[in-house]
Amino acid sequence: MLIILSLNTLNNEIPCFKLMKQKLNKGLERDSRMIKSICKILKGYKIDKFTFKVSITKNKYVQMLKQRYISCLVNLDKDQIRKGIKEIKDIYPNKIIFNDVLICLKHKN
Repeated sequence: MLIILSLNTLNNEIPCFKLMKQKLNKGLERDSRMIKSICKILKGYKIDKFTFKVSITKNKYVQMLKQRYISCLVNLDKDQIRKGIKEIKDIYPNKIIFNDVLICLKHKN
């Protein structure tokens, strides 16, 4: 069995600062192309979507950003992260609520 997991490639709700959103969208575009290519090759696949309702404090989310919790943050330097955190603090309320959607592509021989 082959299982591929990705964030939802369309209408993603993950709270982002400007540079993070650019990096995330670039990665999601790549994931979308990959999923389409795989679906052309594999027959008998199934796609499921799982939605997780997330409620997190802004402080906890800031800590996650500092720890680069998502791969689009890995190559950002400390100054870029610091500026992004300032954007998050200015834009979002103290309690951040959003839907996190995961795509699961399954194929069984």
